[in-house]
Amino acid sequence: MSSESDFNKSWLKNATITIYGLGLMGASLAMALRRAEIGNSILGIDRNPDTIQKGLDLNLIDVGTTIPKEVLPGSDLLILAVPVKEICQILESLGPLLKPGTIVTDLGSTKFEIVKRMDSLPDQILAIGGHPMCGRELSGIEAAQPELYTGKNYFLTLTRRTNDHSLAIMQTLVESIGAKPVMVTASDHDQFTARTSHVPYLVSSALFAAISDNTTTNLADTISFFGSGFLDVTRIAGSDVNVMLDILLSNRENVLKTIASVGKTLMHVSRLLESEQIGELKNFLSHQMTIRRKLNVLNV
Repeated sequence: MSSESDFNKSWLKNATITIYGLGLMGASLAMALRRAEIGNSILGIDRNPDTIQKGLDLNLIDVGTTIPKEVLPGSDLLILAVPVKEICQILESLGPLLKPGTIVTDLGSTKFEIVKRMDSLPDQILAIGGHPMCGRELSGIEAAQPELYTGKNYFLTLTRRTNDHSLAIMQTLVESIGAKPVMVTASDHDQFTARTSHVPYLVSSALFAAISDNTTTNLADTISFFGSGFLDVTRIAGSDVNVMLDILLSNRENVLKTIASVGKTLMHVSRLLESEQIGELKNFLSHQMTIRRKLNVLNV
């Protein structure tokens, strides 16, 4: 084990870590940090006092508050685990509340707007964008799971306030909770997640709406007709609406481009089916099948 690795692990073990937002992602991270024995002290910030009390009762945090300025000045590592719009608002006024050398990171699902604000933090504050590719359709501290991050890709995005120390600390933290650090630019991240996460949520919602809004009977009476494919595809339609709306608005341009691309593809398939171009339709479906099955080899 290298001396640098030893240093990073020691730094994390002795750090005061503040998690701003104890919902699904923040509370799950607190559980993962506890399990990995990271943090000399874990502090929690949440606007809901009941959530703070729950975090204390579950021993996810050592200290909790609804007033950020009570704990931010003592933080060595600050993790923003709230919706993207709120992360951006916090970053705009965060600088004066932190001591020099504090590392700021986030769990936001889009990166461009967040990184832009991290770039504007005071020179003495360190910052690196983060986005773990995990989650559930459930929300809140009650849905938190210590293994949520295990085996998942965890994107890290450099900012003007990232140095070798802050990058190494975050890479070590990610690996310590069982996730895989992946470096990506903010623009590439937002394009990629629009295609693989944000628009799939809209497609899921649209498919469910096509059934629920057009059935002439009670939806409960049609459940026996729901195949496993329908249930799999529409599962994420049950995700927290406020969280998803925040994501869609913060990545609006990439989402709209992807919607247009998906719509164009669906119209192409519709024309093939309408005109009974069976050979062309089979070729299209076979091509997608081949590509998708390659993912199975990669255990995706």
